[in-house]
Amino acid sequence: MRNVLALVLVLGFLAPAQSTCQASGSPDSDDARRVVMNLGVGRYVAVKLSSGGTVRGYIRDIAGDHLALLPDGMAAPADIAYADVGQLRPMPQPVLRPRLPKIAKVVAVVVVAGFIVARAAACGLTGC
Repeated sequence: MRNVLALVLVLGFLAPAQSTCQASGSPDSDDARRVVMNLGVGRYVAVKLSSGGTVRGYIRDIAGDHLALLPDGMAAPADIAYADVGQLRPMPQPVLRPRLPKIAKVVAVVVVAGFIVARAAACGLTGC
């Protein structure tokens, strides 16, 4: 009984609210709005428009009749009416990690190696 309860709880947490919408025939703006509300502001999504184009970007604002989407590579958000949404689905969030330049890595290795050599030269083989 305990295992069944644990399984039901785990499946309840793993089963997310519907996070995609797809219109068959005419777009269902209420369904698109509900999905956008579930995803929330700041989520990275792909929107297939009823005109056939696809736009990817971050949700910047949610209004009653449209959403403001900041498309990739653009400086200003674009307003997309829920009636124009053919399909909307969340995309994995791109992870941007700061990377050290190669010269910084080389300098770090040289400094550490220099410290080890200087310590060995000062203490000798017997240790300090």
